[in-house]
Amino acid sequence: MTNPSSLPPTLIILSGLPGCGKTTLARLLVQELQLPILTVDDVVDAIPAHLTRNTERFWEDMVHILLHLVDAQLAWGHNVIVDSVFMGVDENQTQHTWSDRLRAYEIAQHRGVNFRPIYLYISDETVWRGRLAQRARQFPDAPVATWTQVDVQRRFFQPWQPGQALFLDGLNSVADNFAAAMAFITDPTVRLMGWE
Repeated sequence: MTNPSSLPPTLIILSGLPGCGKTTLARLLVQELQLPILTVDDVVDAIPAHLTRNTERFWEDMVHILLHLVDAQLAWGHNVIVDSVFMGVDENQTQHTWSDRLRAYEIAQHRGVNFRPIYLYISDETVWRGRLAQRARQFPDAPVATWTQVDVQRRFFQPWQPGQALFLDGLNSVADNFAAAMAFITDPTVRLMGWE
């Protein structure tokens, strides 16, 4: 286990569409690094449905709340892991001009902490569909995303650009992705591109 105090101030974000392995990797990182995790699903679960569920900007508002909580934890000196899709949409794709990824980066810059974005994807659509179907069977009473929902969501998902994040393919073993993520998070020489 990594000594949590040996990790410099860091914001770790896990991005990707449902079924790509974000939550699996998040669990391993939380165990290894002994860090708190904030997820957009927890924020959604805490908001009574009658308050905002039917608003046009529901998910955008939930991510705003999530990132506010992230900023608060960093202000207290805590490293944080964040599990959310991080759509990255901008004015070219929707009527909104707010980018969740850029906001996370700005928070890290403002707080003077390392920014470690990790993008998870699955390069084989057949495998991806199968994993979503398996999750639905495994958790029949949970609100698990269907392939139809993911397919709609991915039309608005802005592709990550090379150099902006660590790219991890869900076809790789969990152990290999975890090792790559740990190396990325703990390497003080990481230089990201495309954020300035």
